[in-house]
Amino acid sequence: MLMIKSMATIARFRSTAVVVLVTLVASMTAPAFAQDNPQRQRDPTLPEIAPREIEIRGQFQVGFPSLQRQPLRGFASPPTVPVIPPDRLPYTETYKQERSDLPEQLPSPPSVGSRLATSPPPANGYVEAGAGRYLSRFAEGHVTLPVTPMESFEIDAAYDGSAGFEPSTTSDGSTQHDDVEGSLRFVSEREAVSIDAGLRGLTSTYDQYAAVPNSSGTIGASSPDRTVQSGGLFARIRTHGRIPTSFGLSFDQTSASANTEVGTDNRDYEQQRFAINARGAIPFGTREIEADIAASTSGLGSSAFEGDVQTLNLGGSAIAYRSGPTVIRAGARLLTFQSGSSSDSPPTPEASATYFVPTGELTIAMTPRFTIFAVNQPGLEHNTLLSRMSDTPWLAPQRYVRPTLYATRADAGVRVSVGPLRITSHAGYRYAPSYRFVEPGPVVGYENGFFRSNYESARIAEAGASLALQGFDQVQAILRATIRDGQLTDSDTSIPYFSPLVVESALTYSFLDGKALAGMELGVESPRYVDRSETEQTDTIVDLDLNGSYHVTPIIDIVARLDNMGASFERYAGYERPPTTVTAGIRIHW
Repeated sequence: MLMIKSMATIARFRSTAVVVLVTLVASMTAPAFAQDNPQRQRDPTLPEIAPREIEIRGQFQVGFPSLQRQPLRGFASPPTVPVIPPDRLPYTETYKQERSDLPEQLPSPPSVGSRLATSPPPANGYVEAGAGRYLSRFAEGHVTLPVTPMESFEIDAAYDGSAGFEPSTTSDGSTQHDDVEGSLRFVSEREAVSIDAGLRGLTSTYDQYAAVPNSSGTIGASSPDRTVQSGGLFARIRTHGRIPTSFGLSFDQTSASANTEVGTDNRDYEQQRFAINARGAIPFGTREIEADIAASTSGLGSSAFEGDVQTLNLGGSAIAYRSGPTVIRAGARLLTFQSGSSSDSPPTPEASATYFVPTGELTIAMTPRFTIFAVNQPGLEHNTLLSRMSDTPWLAPQRYVRPTLYATRADAGVRVSVGPLRITSHAGYRYAPSYRFVEPGPVVGYENGFFRSNYESARIAEAGASLALQGFDQVQAILRATIRDGQLTDSDTSIPYFSPLVVESALTYSFLDGKALAGMELGVESPRYVDRSETEQTDTIVDLDLNGSYHVTPIIDIVARLDNMGASFERYAGYERPPTTVTAGIRIHW
């Protein structure tokens, strides 16, 4: 009985001491945060242990009206010393008291470590599908399948198709198309190493509805079908130590065919491409040199390792000067490519170039909201068969591909934040000794409707600004405008299909407590010349799309799109854009 009473007394004292200790810590730290002038003379009197109000440099205030100063002689009455009879013997039997009977209910200790006990998160993803005007249809899905808390498989798939409409430029052609793409990825996010690897593929079929056959001689098929197929694998490994590094590789095979029915030269071409890239830092004295390399080899109608097209992009840079708000990074880059000849009609010769150019970056953070920058980052753009077909679907099949090489790619400007607005303005200059552009080109059996890739040296001067809204959860918006002048230096003409004015805008708005979402995308391009003769221009392009969704249940959304609003136009000569299309569907997510 005496032991139980003693334990209760000790528990009461310990509870009182804990409360007083917490009060004492709060009273000692709170005034320290509330002081405005640490140099003022200290008050010789005792500080208030429990002030009614504590300033925390914000709008939130805490008050403790019930706490009172404890007596200076102690925080509580001294404990009573029990009187033990001289004939009292100690308790020698086994003593055990259930945890539920103890005065403090402590949590049960875990049986295993939390990292070992953590199970993989549940699978998550979404599926959406819908249809609309001109028998337009779409389907899209994503699934994440966790294997461990840090590893998972990700599956993505998308389909977009349409029966199309019959444009006024042709009598029997249509804008029908079917596009399918997907990927399977393995993702690992460990503390030291991350891995992202998988497979990808796509297939696209559409009509070249503006391809007009010859009226005599060799006559091609009307509105020939075009099919583009691509598949490949990729992998990337990143380390997260003191010096982060990354290494990646990819292998892709792409084929493009056009059912022109006039011979194999214009029907089917293939490209295999193997590429590697790496990035890291190399210690050099008291500095670190950031280095990167990207190399590729392609085979056109043959193995990738036969090297019909080879590229190398190697560079490094280091901080050369740092003082206050000013940081200067300087470096150099080696750019080189080699491209073989082809038997295209017209034939294309061999080409090669090597440039060793300086790189640099200047940043002056005048204030947290005002920054001046200047940068020069030369580089290579890989014009693969797949990227060319994605950019210009109406290209004539060509074996000849060459990268775009920018020996100079310089920009300078300012970044300013004014309240909720983030403003960026810049002026830039590019010089490309090898620049890819497109213009109408001859194809056996056709009067027009095909385009060909050509290469010349080019210079581009531009100036622009962007305006973005920041700091709002419900609204996101951006507006970007660029004025530019592009000239082919060999021909001394404007770059075909290169608009002098480009305006882009996007807006999303969430309302009804986040259940509804509305979005807008706008693109405007000024008229541009269709070829180097500078005799014909396209119309002004105004492309407006609207989209929205509504959260019906925790797992079901209704989605809708309104595409191709505004007047009709031809982005490429002869290819009229489809009229306004309305589609709607449903999204299920979990």
